[in-house]
Amino acid sequence: MIRQKRDPCGTLCNSRNIIYATRPACPERRRGQHGRRIRIGPNQRLQKDAAYAAPIGRGVVLDEVKTMDSHKDNFNAWYAGILKGLYEDRNAGFVILMVAFPLLERYLRQKSGVHKNNLDRRFSKQLTHVFPELGSESEAGKFWQVYRHGLLHQVTFSQKNAKGIKLPRGWVSNDVAAVWIDSHGDFWVHPSKFAKRVIRTIENDFTVFEGQHSADHQLPTVQQCSRVLGTGAPSQKPPVGYNL
Repeated sequence: MIRQKRDPCGTLCNSRNIIYATRPACPERRRGQHGRRIRIGPNQRLQKDAAYAAPIGRGVVLDEVKTMDSHKDNFNAWYAGILKGLYEDRNAGFVILMVAFPLLERYLRQKSGVHKNNLDRRFSKQLTHVFPELGSESEAGKFWQVYRHGLLHQVTFSQKNAKGIKLPRGWVSNDVAAVWIDSHGDFWVHPSKFAKRVIRTIENDFTVFEGQHSADHQLPTVQQCSRVLGTGAPSQKPPVGYNL
């Protein structure tokens, strides 16, 4: 049995594998507006975001729920803010890229008009607008196959395309520009610089990222679930989760 007691004003207290968490102490809490307790069942974990509203796992009771106001708030809390905490970690490069590429893909699909269809030259052209270092639509297409397809399907770089044609080698380094093509034609990416440009591009054109023309891929929001999901979830208070 694990019994840990720490500062009751906002951290964790493990007792019989039950985790209690409260918001950090603040003047509002002393007036009784904050600090309500969240109870999470055994072996679950609490995901901390800007809204403090989304525990993960089964058997969740929430005494207080606060949702974020907009897709922009969610974007900052779930993606931009999380990435910011990883930029200085030289070992986080692959994780950073595996978040940055889907964000970039959503944006480029909307910007190019490809939406949910197969990628084409319109997509590659928009990619060169964000990363002109790629030089051409042809190189942009190869770059996308090496990094996006490789990392998101196999957590490594693709060496051949779908037709079996060899691709340039891919590298990740914290000592180069955001994107660089060396004299051998190999691709190099600096994860943090790459992700920062992706985030900045999206923030400056966020309406496009929201994807008003992609009804089948709407951005998630925080909602109170109207039904009970999973073993042990109390029927009187359904869990909060991310949904459309």
